[in-house]
Amino acid sequence: MAPLEERFEAPQVLPEIVDGIIVLGGSSNLGTSIARDQVTLNDNSERLTSFATLALRYPDARLVFTGGSSSLRAGPDREADIAFRFFGEIGLDPSRVLLEREARNTFENAANSFDLVKPSVTENWLLVTSARHMPRAMGAFRKAGWKVIPYPVDYRTAGGGFSFRIRWNFYAGMTSLRIALHEWIGMLAYWVIGRSDELFPGPNTP
Repeated sequence: MAPLEERFEAPQVLPEIVDGIIVLGGSSNLGTSIARDQVTLNDNSERLTSFATLALRYPDARLVFTGGSSSLRAGPDREADIAFRFFGEIGLDPSRVLLEREARNTFENAANSFDLVKPSVTENWLLVTSARHMPRAMGAFRKAGWKVIPYPVDYRTAGGGFSFRIRWNFYAGMTSLRIALHEWIGMLAYWVIGRSDELFPGPNTP
């Protein structure tokens, strides 16, 4: 997990002018939210809360949420609809947020949003997603031709490089391993099938 989360640092100084902020889906439980008729967030909820904080800091920025449904038998409801409701409930004007409702994965997050927004090469756009997911996301956005500024959130490690310690929580350890492997394998797959030009995207890679 640590190399993934250390790959892109959170910016210490943000641009004075931010033209837009885009946040990736994956922070809510779509099925439970629909069944219970209320917003149900998961362990990636910092994506939404950080996005809302940035939106308040930059009141003139364009806002984009991208997230549909990863299910092959998806119904009419999308994760973007849950996010829209969440923003309204916390006091962020949901009409400010442009919703991209069809993306099923990170590559489509980037490609669909790029087509929707058509950003200028001179614009400053912040990309908000989980720190461990940022390398794969940056590879996909660069492939789409979108030069974004990474804003990683939702950290699982304390930082300071790699460390080893014994913990007596087998479930937590296996969960972290599964999440990290998902990203490592995902990056490899994206590189192999041409969804990213970089095997391990980093801040200094083309």
